[in-house]
Amino acid sequence: MYRPYVTSVADAIPFDPDSPNILPTSTGYKFQWNPTTQFWEISSTSIAHRQVWLPEVTNTTLNGYLYLDNVSHSGQVLTGTSADFSIILPDATTMEVGFKYEIYNSSTQPIGIYDKGNEFLFSLAQTSIAYIYLHENNTSTGTWISWQILSTTPTASGIVNYKVSSSTIFSTTSSVDVIIPSFSVTPEIGTYAVWFSSDTTITANNAKQEFVIYRGTSSIEDSRRTVQGVGNNFKSGITTMSVIYFNGIQTCNVYTSITSKSISIGQRTLLLIRLGV
Repeated sequence: MYRPYVTSVADAIPFDPDSPNILPTSTGYKFQWNPTTQFWEISSTSIAHRQVWLPEVTNTTLNGYLYLDNVSHSGQVLTGTSADFSIILPDATTMEVGFKYEIYNSSTQPIGIYDKGNEFLFSLAQTSIAYIYLHENNTSTGTWISWQILSTTPTASGIVNYKVSSSTIFSTTSSVDVIIPSFSVTPEIGTYAVWFSSDTTITANNAKQEFVIYRGTSSIEDSRRTVQGVGNNFKSGITTMSVIYFNGIQTCNVYTSITSKSISIGQRTLLLIRLGV
């Protein structure tokens, strides 16, 4: 009898119809049944699979790294609040194909996942779990197959959404984009549908006002909208939207400008709904 991989506690239980006998204490290694000695024997300790061991916990540090190797536990838990933390996967040539990591990001920041050549693979969102499977090990960087799921969400059905609204009057005479204050969101990593709606008052006839959504300090130009006054103190509603990717650190804001005179913005709402990671 031969079991090439131990992937659960159930798999680690020795099973032989005639004589179950004793499992080696180094559970998580590759082993096989020796019919002569009637014992389980370790056949290879090179992969150190450790699939049934308790996860290791790492507290993130600012701009820090966690280097995994072929004796690292397959379960890894990240905690803390530090930004720009990264995980470097091991040299794939020291691993057997089929090795799988489960990485739990319980920190408040996204975690960068890199291969042994420091090539960026993907970003693991906050409160998410990554499953990383070694598909090929003919090079040190290897070929890794990965996917992630959201482990906890603020709402049901796995949907992440953010809504901010305000009725505080904001006025400006700026002819260049200026941020609408107290109206910002820093969403979890992912791609979002973003909607913005507000009312506005343009004080001068023919003056043009613009609204635009920003990701961090960069404008999302396909969201730029213009409204023009057709009389003094012209009142209007304005709506814009876009689909935008956020990396978990970037803020979502709305900016506005006026070509002449002044504007006054009243009731307003910003809504984000995540479409995917």
